[in-house]
Parts: sequence; structure tokens; C-alpha cells
Amino acid sequence: MSQFQVGDPVVYLMTKQSSHPTLRATYVAPSQHGDSYCYVVEKFWVVKEIRGDGQLVVQTRRGKTRVLSPDDPCLKRANWWHRWVHRDRFPQLDPFASPEAAPVAKRTEAVRPSSTEK
Repeated sequence: MSQFQVGDPVVYLMTKQSSHPTLRATYVAPSQHGDSYCYVVEKFWVVKEIRGDGQLVVQTRRGKTRVLSPDDPCLKRANWWHRWVHRDRFPQLDPFASPEAAPVAKRTEAVRPSSTEK
């Protein structure tokens, strides 16, 4: 049984490297020659799908998907603090985006003749 379920908010600790760390950077360390910095940034994603082999498909804030192993040490379930403080950073899953979801019924409207037509 996987510790993750579809719709679970997750936090991924992504390692980055640049000459200017972002404001959200943690664990900042200079490179060996001092030209750049290595740091960690928290990414706030949602589990979109769990594949048959146990791999997780997560959705990013901008709608991209990534496939991750559930035992990745950089991946963790969002605790209540993350879900509350960073609630605007977690993407909202579209319930009709998955193939299992029912298609949206189109609404038909009656066409009324305008008052100028006779």
C-alpha cells in the first residue's frame, strides 16, 4: 500500500544551482570556486496519478507533470503547516482532466428571437 493517494499535496525538495539564489532558497552553500551557489527550494505539487508500478505522477503549479518514485528522499507528504501556510502554492487538480472522469455535458440554451425580428 502506497503512502500517497491521488490528490495528496506533496513537497519536493529540489536542488538548484545558480549565481543568485532565490528568496525561498534554503541550505545555501557556495560552490568550490565561489562562482555559484547550490541550494534547495521547496516545490509544492499534488499527486495526480499513481501508476501500476507504484510511480507517482505529480502536477506542478504551472500544470506540468513529473514522474517520481514514492521512495525518493526529496519527496514528502505536506504536513498541516505546509498545507496551511502555502495553500495558495499547491495546484488544484482538474477533476475532468483524467481519462476516468466523465465528460462535461454541454449546456444547450434555447435561442430566443430578438424583439426586432418578426
